[in-house]
Amino acid sequence: MSLNVPNLTLLRQFVVVAEEKGISPAARRLRISQPALSKNIRKLEAMLDTRLVERTSGGTVLTEAGRVFYQRAQVIGLEYEHALQDIGNVVSRQNATVRMGAGPIWTSTVLPDAIERFHQLYPQLRVQIITAGPAEVGEELRVGRMDLYAGALLRDTVGPGFTARRLARADLAVLAGKTHPLHELPPGEALSRLSEYPFVSF
Repeated sequence: MSLNVPNLTLLRQFVVVAEEKGISPAARRLRISQPALSKNIRKLEAMLDTRLVERTSGGTVLTEAGRVFYQRAQVIGLEYEHALQDIGNVVSRQNATVRMGAGPIWTSTVLPDAIERFHQLYPQLRVQIITAGPAEVGEELRVGRMDLYAGALLRDTVGPGFTARRLARADLAVLAGKTHPLHELPPGEALSRLSEYPFVSF
């Protein structure tokens, strides 16, 4: 494999092609011409000595090598953004921003008091709250767009590379009318299928 190192522009353009699943929509998003973007993707493939994308009638799809490189390229881009943020923090004599995801109930009940105490201990740290559910934050945490998540874990399993700490425990009850389909199921099965039915909790 070539020892040439792709620059951040090539990495960014490849990530956008992967996200948009096509050269044309990626070129529009990047505001460059389609031929220029195609040329840069070919240049990146030549530097890596492998095909990253395959053209199809519906756009482009990543090769196996492309999927692997896409995961790494995302992280590299975010690390660069974090480095710029850290430099800005040093210049402005401020500490970094902590990006925290949280469920809507946590955002309105638990976190206000917790963040107030946090700011008393760390007055220079900023906290950015992003309201999101557990199913939405896995990728954000994996690539570093989010530092931590506070919310309910509906299962005891935690994905590889993640650590979970219990912050609180809540006993929940789900109320349903007698004609609701859950009433026809055994309790254990009803609990396992709860996510199939919209309901209001808390």
